[in-house]
Amino acid sequence: MNTADVELAVACIAALAWIVRTALTDPVEAVILLGVMFLVSLLTTRFRSRRRRLPPQ
Repeated sequence: MNTADVELAVACIAALAWIVRTALTDPVEAVILLGVMFLVSLLTTRFRSRRRRLPPQ
């Protein structure tokens, strides 16, 4: 494992802990947060997949 993989793993664990803490204190905010994260992920995936299908210039 290189340093970038370790940093990514730590960031993922921290984000998961943040979401769990938010869910325990304010469930509505946690649902909104997860919805926004899902939409950003979905839109990013669609944008990137559309850009990859373009022929090279």
